[in-house]
Amino acid sequence: MLILAFDTSTDTVAVALLRDGTPARQPIHLGPAPDGTPRAAESLVPLLTEMLREQRIGVADLDLVVVGTGPGSFVGLRAGLAVAKGLALGSRVPVVGVPSLAALCAAADRTEAESAIAVVDARRGELFVASYRTDEEPVAVLEPFAASAPAAARRCRLVLGNGPVVLVGNATSALIAELEPPSRVASPAILTPPPDALARLGAALFRARGPDDVGRLEPLYGRPPVG
Repeated sequence: MLILAFDTSTDTVAVALLRDGTPARQPIHLGPAPDGTPRAAESLVPLLTEMLREQRIGVADLDLVVVGTGPGSFVGLRAGLAVAKGLALGSRVPVVGVPSLAALCAAADRTEAESAIAVVDARRGELFVASYRTDEEPVAVLEPFAASAPAAARRCRLVLGNGPVVLVGNATSALIAELEPPSRVASPAILTPPPDALARLGAALFRARGPDDVGRLEPLYGRPPVG
């Protein structure tokens, strides 16, 4: 199965190509422009085009496209979903949307933890937080929400209890400071949703229920957009 997966929910555009569960090449992670501006809208299509060209693969050769649905950047999510829908409508490639925070949880090392918590910067003094089980399909234990760090910590403990947790994402330090021990932080390398983990979760969902309805596939914003 040949899967193209990408996530644009954070300031980093992440792209992966998997063949039968194994990366066909190293995933690409493109950070924001020097001025801090996210580059999803202008960079995603060239990145996808270059990756497919390099591997001598056409869009019609793909078996599945997996896109991160957020929560996260309003502009980034709209750009990612627009590209995924364009591929589906233009080349009849099936598409599956996966919550971006589920991909973060899937990459977490739970060896010493009872739960994985994904935490990313939501700006405006808030965090996007969620917890998923990801043994096969992603199952939300704590649905994605936006809150201040103290409020998020209270909600996490209320739902997940007081056992050890592993935190992953680009804003883990803000939440772990509010959590009562025992807790620990995952590898600092896992800051944004890994596209290879996204691909594997998307494949599991595709096997279980087929592709998403492109007309109904929408981003998970986590809160009302501003502006």
